This record gives sequence, C-alpha cells and structure tokens, in this order.
Amino acid sequence: MDRGGSFDNAASNARSANRNKNLGLRPAKASGRPIAEDRLLRVEHVEAQIRFPCRAQVARGRIRGAPLGWKRRLEGPHVAPRIASPALPRYGLPGVTIYLDLTREFNAGSLRAVICSGPAAVLHRLAIASKDGDWILREDSAALGHVLGVLARHGARYRFGAPLDARWMSGGWSAHLEFREAGLRVRTDFFTRPPRVSPTELERMWTEQEGQDPPFTDARMLAEMKKTDREKDYPFLGELARRMTEPRDRFLYSRSADDLIELARRYPELALELVAARPLLARIAGGRRQLLEAIQLEMLDLMEQNEVRLWKYSAASAAWAELWPALAREIEGLELTATHACLIQRAEYVLPREVSA
Repeated sequence: MDRGGSFDNAASNARSANRNKNLGLRPAKASGRPIAEDRLLRVEHVEAQIRFPCRAQVARGRIRGAPLGWKRRLEGPHVAPRIASPALPRYGLPGVTIYLDLTREFNAGSLRAVICSGPAAVLHRLAIASKDGDWILREDSAALGHVLGVLARHGARYRFGAPLDARWMSGGWSAHLEFREAGLRVRTDFFTRPPRVSPTELERMWTEQEGQDPPFTDARMLAEMKKTDREKDYPFLGELARRMTEPRDRFLYSRSADDLIELARRYPELALELVAARPLLARIAGGRRQLLEAIQLEMLDLMEQNEVRLWKYSAASAAWAELWPALAREIEGLELTATHACLIQRAEYVLPREVSA
C-alpha cells in the first residue's frame, strides 16, 4: 500500500488515532544527510509479495540488472539499497502473480483498472516487490460493480476504509479489501482520484493504457503519486526522472543536482521558463551546494503538504473510525455484497463524501 492515496493513509491514521489519540501533525525533519537517489525499496512484509518477472535478480549480495550507477555516490554519502530476500514467496507459476491475475479479471472485456503505486514501481523496474496491490479504477458504477464482483468471487472482505462506491471515491477516498488465497493474505487498495493527478492526466492515462497488458501508470504519474510524507519514497522520483525522455519532465522531477546542472547547460531557456513551476531551478546558478539544499527543502515542503492532506482525511473519518470496530463485528461472516450494502447504509450518516480543501 502506497501513501500516495487518500483514505489508505487517512484510514490508517484515523485507526491509529482511535488507539493512541495522536492525530496531530508531526513536523517533517531532515535526515541529516543528502538523499541517495538510487536507494531501492525495502520490503518489510512477506505476505502476498508481488513478484513480477524482471531482470533484477538477487545473487551474491548484488543486484543484477538494477538501474545503472546504483552503487555510485550520487548526492553525498552512499546509502546501500536494502533488498528483498530471494526466498520471498511466489504465487502460482513462475512469472505469474495474483495481482496481475486480478488486474486481468478486473479488465475482462473492458479497461477498468490501472496498476499504480508500489506495484507500478515494480513494473518500472525500480523495486523487486510490493506488499499489496494498488489500482486506479474508472469512476463509474458499472466498473466499480465489476471489480467488487471479482473480489466477491475471491471471498474478499473489507478492511477499514470507504465503501467501493463512486459517491465516496469521487471525493478522493479510497477502499481497501483483502482475501486469502494459496495460504497468503492478498491486500487490495483502490481509488479513482489519486492525489496530485489532474483530471486531464487521468484521461490521458485511460487513453494510453487501453489495450496494454498489464496497464500501469507511466513515470510522470507515478512520480506525482510518490510525493508522499515518507522520505523513502523520494529516491524513486530521482530514478523515474532519469527514465523520462522529455527535458521538461526531467527538469520538473529530477532530484539530482548534477543532472539539473547538466540539463540547464543544455537547455538554458527551458530552465528559466520552468522556474515558476519549480522554484528551486532558480538555484542552479548558485552552484551545486545551494541546489542540493533546495532539493532537500523541496522534499520537506512536499512531505508536509501531504501530511496536511492526510490529516484532513483523518479528521473527516474520525467518527467512521470510532464506529468501525462495532461495524466489523456486525459484518463478520457476511458475503461481500451484503457487507457492501451495510457499509453504504452506515457511511451515509457518518462518512462525508467530500473533504474540504
């Protein structure tokens, strides 16, 4: 589950708040050292690990086929990437995962779901595993109903979150379900309006991913979704920027001072043009040290912006979080269709569909 979503984290925060009453904003702090752009995702959970076929193989403590220069000292002291154990479980046949199978079921006959967040990072060859599945869904009742039907056939149950219904999904909430298959817990997270992604970009995504197998978000959209309140997500932005082909996109997403200085040397007019969109580009003229500091400060600003957004969803879902333990007991043992109807009925009076900006 990626912290790029709204209710996935707001829900988690609200649930935590219900336990420890800690809903306050925590200030983002600098790590005290420059970010190593090429640090790979550390996998912390082993249940239902997603394992896509890729060139990255773990052998003799090295990553073969990893992004070029991952061992190079880029922006300061090297931080060795933490990698997943080669013994992590696979689902089914080699090269086939439950999350890819689910994506095909979701999209049977029509494109309804696009892989995003952690699993998309795997498909971009930036990670070797993700602990759950994340999808952007079409925001219409027919598409959501089809996905819910697929999950019902797998015996899924709701985790704390919003109902998988367009009335809440259109407000930026997200839905979370899970089921067990082949002895593994399979966690699924859904939203229709990912944060920081414009309606125009969403429409472009649906057009570009039509007919793709598997469909997944491109580098630019994944970079926007990785602008979370977790420091470990930001190395992904730097590596994604290096895979972008347009100089404009690389200017807007790069986290390497050296790369930005080189881009400015090659495209000086474009660098000046984009200062309004990314103010730190004005610091390129001040040299590498000033630019490195600006990159760090930009990250802290983005982290705090996401914390504020999540706090608003946490506050809006506080009553829903308080009701959830009793509601979970009430729906225990029910089939998913009955559970879904019950959640909608209760959410109408407790969970607001929109969260004020």
